[in-house]
Amino acid sequence: IPVPAPIITGITQAGGNLVFNVGNTATNGVYVVLTSTNLSTAPANWTSLATNISGGSTLSFTLTNAVNANTSQAFYLLQQQ
Repeated sequence: IPVPAPIITGITQAGGNLVFNVGNTATNGVYVVLTSTNLSTAPANWTSLATNISGGSTLSFTLTNAVNANTSQAFYLLQQQ
């Protein structure tokens, strides 16, 4: 049975932070939010911001990440492991 893909359900800016809301209906999965300033970098070399484990009937979490004013761009990836 295929596991539903995790999705970013919302991104907002609150002060100097980006706030990500994540959810899906998967259970017992491990999910990682990764970041990189270079989109062409292989995901294995991106930096992990958070790891969350879904143990109930749904996956739902919020991640807050400070915006670095010295970084011109940042990319984010939600990955199931």
